[in-house]
Amino acid sequence: MSRSITVTIQPDNNPTGTQYQIERSKDQTFFTGTQVVRSWSTQRSYIDSVPEGFKFFYRAKAKDADGDESNWSNVVTVVSPLADGVLRVTAHTTTTLTIAWDAVPEAKEYTLKRDAIQVYKGPLLTFQDTGLSPGTDYTYTLISSNDFGPSAPVDFVGKTDLEPPKIEGSLNP
Repeated sequence: MSRSITVTIQPDNNPTGTQYQIERSKDQTFFTGTQVVRSWSTQRSYIDSVPEGFKFFYRAKAKDADGDESNWSNVVTVVSPLADGVLRVTAHTTTTLTIAWDAVPEAKEYTLKRDAIQVYKGPLLTFQDTGLSPGTDYTYTLISSNDFGPSAPVDFVGKTDLEPPKIEGSLNP
């Protein structure tokens, strides 16, 4: 699923600009993965469709009627969040949790952390976490990534089953 975002050039910052160019990048430095998403145009806004869970950086510059270009604008960061409820426990025991998540469009890999420590990185949509303590809450964080970089993190709490009590029986005299 994708989200729609709007990038708007404020007219009061450059009253002499007659055309505008907008770039989108995978990083803040605009050294890798930079795309011109709006070539020279008189429109001051641009609507972009971006996949959920990814961070994008935008900048713009203006050109006046004489063809002189401005420097690049400030960089605007837009994070498209993942959908709610993307992480869930599909199986559980006293020492194991099986965590699953929905595929994120355009994601190439997923990083899963348990209590801030990475436990999985790869393309699969499930992970079986073993060797856990009974009756314990664990916080999982999922980050999906693609060519544009990492998504915003999504947190989820999973809990292992309690250890069942042990009972004994004896025959009374």
